[in-house]
Amino acid sequence: MTRTWMVWSAVLTLCLTVVACGPKPAPTTPDDMTVETAPPPAEVTPPPAPPTTQDEREVPWWENQDLAQLNDEAVRRGFYADVYFEFDQSDLTEDARQK
Repeated sequence: MTRTWMVWSAVLTLCLTVVACGPKPAPTTPDDMTVETAPPPAEVTPPPAPPTTQDEREVPWWENQDLAQLNDEAVRRGFYADVYFEFDQSDLTEDARQK
């Protein structure tokens, strides 16, 4: 009796799996769905840039410095100001808003 019950439940599970996981119908596309494409735009070539030399180029302040110097400069300029919040709150204190 127990074996018969197990066989029938396995057959039922197999049948339900085959029916549920069967092939899906292909989506139908309407026939009037045509897309008109525009001709590609004419290629516009930009004028050649005037040649620049190394002397004419302005060097930014951060280019020739190492990481320690960059961090010191950022602190000096006020980029890394400490901002404090109240405990369990997302509101800034007045001191933090002024920074």
